Amino acid sequence: MSAVYCLKNNLIYTGAHNGTLIAWNFETGYSKSQLDTHDETCTSKAGTHIEESKSVDQPLILDVREKLVSMTADQYLRFWNLNELTATK
Repeated sequence: MSAVYCLKNNLIYTGAHNGTLIAWNFETGYSKSQLDTHDETCTSKAGTHIEESKSVDQPLILDVREKLVSMTADQYLRFWNLNELTATK
C-alpha cells in the first residue's frame, strides 16, 4: 500500500488496487472520499476506464502545481486538482 499526506487539506491519500485513491481524514482516521478517474477533479482523462485500471503504485503531492498525482501499474499518470479536492470533498 502506498500513501501520501497533504498538508493543504489535512488528508492522507492511499492508493487502491483498482486504480482509485481513498482520502482519509488525518484527525479522525475515517475515510472521507474515494477518487476515481470519473471524478471532475481528475484533470487527465487518458486511460480512464476504471474497470481496466491497475493498482496505484505511488501517490505524490506536487505543492508548486497544487496537484495530486497517482502513478499506476498500467503506466498512467493521473492528475488531481488539490484546490478542487479541498473545496468539494
